[in-house]
Amino acid sequence: MKLRGYAIENDGSIRALETDFSPEENEDGFVKLRKAEQSDEAHVEDVPAFHLPEYDGMEDENELTTEITLPFSQVRRYVKQNDISPLTFLMTAICHAMYRTYYRGTDRKEAIVAEVPMDLRTYIDSPTVRFFVALLDLPFHYEYFQLPFAEACRKLSEFFDTQRALPHAAYSGLWSNFTVCASAVWNFGEFLL
Repeated sequence: MKLRGYAIENDGSIRALETDFSPEENEDGFVKLRKAEQSDEAHVEDVPAFHLPEYDGMEDENELTTEITLPFSQVRRYVKQNDISPLTFLMTAICHAMYRTYYRGTDRKEAIVAEVPMDLRTYIDSPTVRFFVALLDLPFHYEYFQLPFAEACRKLSEFFDTQRALPHAAYSGLWSNFTVCASAVWNFGEFLL
């Protein structure tokens, strides 16, 4: 932003090239997370999810670009009036666009699932700058398309609140970290073959 002419003052809360590194920033936050209360209560097993058609990046014919411009003041007013979060507002809007593009006129009923990264530093005090997130699934179920927009947003919010509660987030964080690590080991093993 400085290169664009904005006067920016770093109060020290943002890492920059000149920021000193401390060894604590390299700690594995998941070690601390293992000691936190964990629970798989209200954990939702993977639901059958809709997958977008694969885009190969080589031709424009299967590329779909949609641009929606909304005044921030209107979005802010809407989410406050309806007691919903910007995340669930955007998720619901995107799902309705996908419904109109891929579901209408078909017998498709799979949920649209977003994998939302949640920073675990808000729950576990850790100075780590390493990957320390829980990947939480946020499914938009087919039935939500029949609800008024704000009600669908509230359904998503209610569900997401159960998933990001500390015991569940700790469970999901450890599970998603295990999955990421296992996948990396598997891919590395294939590389060696």
